[in-house]
Amino acid sequence: MFYTVMGVILLGMACIGAVLFIWQDMRDRRNTMPWKKRPPKKGYSEEFLASIEKAYEAAGSIRGMLQIMEEKYPKEKRRAEIALAYLDHSRYKDFETTLDCFSDGSIACKKAIEEVLLREIQKRQALVCREH
Repeated sequence: MFYTVMGVILLGMACIGAVLFIWQDMRDRRNTMPWKKRPPKKGYSEEFLASIEKAYEAAGSIRGMLQIMEEKYPKEKRRAEIALAYLDHSRYKDFETTLDCFSDGSIACKKAIEEVLLREIQKRQALVCREH
């Protein structure tokens, strides 16, 4: 009789532990960081791509550029929100991954982002910007 009661108690504790584990896992999945979620598939407009470098020149930093783009283009702000969340909450807070979160994957967007990244690197290393 004693072993039966102990078996039932241990089985109940195991079930409660399994339920708590599943509940914690569901809660973690719901509260994932935005940069871990899938970005929208819609590409950027030509006007948006042309204003990326202008926004960087106006702000002087990548964070400021993302904030300007988020305010200026409310229809296309989702990727800017994802990039800002990565810059604020990630472990590494690197600009390459931030701009990769911001990119839509098109060649024109990659060129604009590479130019911004190049200017940021030149600014950080105090290199003279040369004209092409």
